[in-house]
Amino acid sequence: MSKARDIVETLRTVLVDGDVTNANFTGADLDIAKGGTGASSAGAARTALGLAIGTDVLAPNGSAANLTNLPASGSADFVASGTLPNGKPVVLNSNGTVTVVAETSTSISESIPSGSSAVFNAGSTNSVSVAFDPYNANNFLVVYKDGGNSNYGTIILGTVSNNSISFGSAVVFYSYMSNIFSVVFDPHTSGKFLVTYQTGEAESYHGAAKVGTLSGSSISFGSAVTFNAGTTDQITATYDPNTANKCVITFRDYSNSAQGTAVVGTLSGSSISFGSEVIFYSSNGSDIHTSFDVNNSGKFVVAYKVNSTNYGAAIVGTLSGSSVSFGTAVVFNSAGTTYQQDVAFSLNTANKFVVVYQNGGNSLYGTSILGTVSGTSLSFATAVVFNAGNSQNMSIAFDPNTSGRFIISYRESANTGYGNVVVGTLSGSSLSYSSAHVLETSGLASSQVSFDPSTNGKFVVGFQDTGASSHGKAILGQLSATTITTNLTTTNFLGTSTAAYTNGQTAKIMLQGGISTNQSSLAIGSTYYVQPTGTLTTSAGTPSVEAGKAVSATTLLLKGI
Repeated sequence: MSKARDIVETLRTVLVDGDVTNANFTGADLDIAKGGTGASSAGAARTALGLAIGTDVLAPNGSAANLTNLPASGSADFVASGTLPNGKPVVLNSNGTVTVVAETSTSISESIPSGSSAVFNAGSTNSVSVAFDPYNANNFLVVYKDGGNSNYGTIILGTVSNNSISFGSAVVFYSYMSNIFSVVFDPHTSGKFLVTYQTGEAESYHGAAKVGTLSGSSISFGSAVTFNAGTTDQITATYDPNTANKCVITFRDYSNSAQGTAVVGTLSGSSISFGSEVIFYSSNGSDIHTSFDVNNSGKFVVAYKVNSTNYGAAIVGTLSGSSVSFGTAVVFNSAGTTYQQDVAFSLNTANKFVVVYQNGGNSLYGTSILGTVSGTSLSFATAVVFNAGNSQNMSIAFDPNTSGRFIISYRESANTGYGNVVVGTLSGSSLSYSSAHVLETSGLASSQVSFDPSTNGKFVVGFQDTGASSHGKAILGQLSATTITTNLTTTNFLGTSTAAYTNGQTAKIMLQGGISTNQSSLAIGSTYYVQPTGTLTTSAGTPSVEAGKAVSATTLLLKGI
């Protein structure tokens, strides 16, 4: 390149010294000394200047193959941490090394309870309801009647961290004596939940609902809306998991012969409106509980007690628009059925649900029965005892992360009111149970169990501690589980490996914005995403990380930073 520098110096000299004038450009072949090439053609000029194509200059439309000491386009060298398969996505580690995108499995041992109980209300507590936030990991809400504050309707945010629970500040959502609470999160809208309750004497015990918003640690509510203007109890609210903005509230309409009644709620922002009431049981009923089938759109089951006989019965409901219809009720227990029976659908098997109840025909044992939905009809298997003792205050919840597994919490009255749980398994058409685990030895009532969807096997039981001045408490449990995590985040995707490398080798990585030519079976023109497992697919994973666009079956144009 010294020749080029000589040319520049010559140009500078002639320009500065004034040698380049109109008179000096009269010749076709301007002398090199005068700033020209000494030639009238490109080839002659290169010869005169001593420049070689491919060595000193790049020819127009020519190849750069002879140029050296240039990095490969879009690539850079990194040290491999672990094995890097050819063409696979990699992430940049904090120490500057690179690792293939992959998931890691970690086994968790069962621990029930997994920590000490935490007090959420240091006063008399009743009507406890618990629900985990499906959008914000480790957060749950507890609603309750605060006997230490005029029996007001109150809500509080709980947060799980490892094996402990902490609580925020309590928020009063109904400043009159109230009762019979239910809280449920909207599975379709982040931060939205619904609280249903019976108003106090000041408002004639009506059935009311409020839409709530959880933003960080802040809780706010829209206006209260009455869904039943008569005396209302046995209230349960359930969101439809398959239809956005729809929920069903079931209750006993005490002002209308205590009939079992249902109504559809439609949510919009922080408000809710209701359709017409529909009767599912035209006589005196109680212990009403409802569950939607996540695998069967629009279908739900209501379990209740027939008060005239104390029989346990259930009925299929179908949601359509802003109304519901019902099939024919079926008796699942033709004996005394009481003490807050509960019902829950399997989250992984369509049409299957479990009812838990105290069986007055069998020594008040805690009993379960598997039900099957077929259209608008019900059938039941043989009942199975989960606790051979006087069992009360039952609650059931299916594990969202493990197929067929569920928890039943209950009060063991024969053992000074201990709070117990059993782990249940639904396999095909059979139910089986673990031995009982003691949660609370001082006494348990008004309890509800809820699983944390963000942590495999983690659950919380909220309850009234009858042996500690009826304080409100919550306690954690951990079932045996396998937790799967990925090293992929929204920001650490680096590119793809250009070849196969072993741990410690210097690996050439095609960076974002470059072209990965070692892929296979790509759909041309499709956008590909990096999956938590390290594969590339046309659907976004969690987290959503775009890899690039396929320009051939083997070539991926990586998305730029």
